Amino acid sequence: MLKNRILMIAALSLVAVLVAAGCGSDSDDSSASGGTDASLTKAQFIKEADAICNKGNKRKLALFRSYGKKNELGEQKPLQGQSMEDLISNVLLPEVQKQAEALGEMTTPPGEEAKVDAVVEAVEDSIKKAEPDPESVLTRGTSPFLASNKVAQEYGFEVCGQN
Repeated sequence: MLKNRILMIAALSLVAVLVAAGCGSDSDDSSASGGTDASLTKAQFIKEADAICNKGNKRKLALFRSYGKKNELGEQKPLQGQSMEDLISNVLLPEVQKQAEALGEMTTPPGEEAKVDAVVEAVEDSIKKAEPDPESVLTRGTSPFLASNKVAQEYGFEVCGQN
């Protein structure tokens, strides 16, 4: 029974880690205007985006825990099969989509719009690839989020896109 609980916790943790590229959150920050601001440097943008990703990652963990409680997951009922698919399809992927949209709405530094759009598009593409096979996000070597993680890391994010 303890083994089942450990597996559930490990699975939830793995889901959270593998989709860290879907960063952002529902932000009421007035700087999220989707335009450019000559005073915002790339380093400042990355810092703000990574803060949003960190907040979004915490929100995802809270949603996972809430899902586990709501569905009475634990030692007697581990997260697997349909429960895992449901969690990924109905909790994780929609949240990652919201976060990608928030990242796309951030004010970007001049000349960085195409690069930021590439990150957002990569995350959205990863979501589309994961939808038909939700559990594919758990496959470390072939997760649909590998490409978007790479694009985010190449841009310079330190939280967004990290495994």
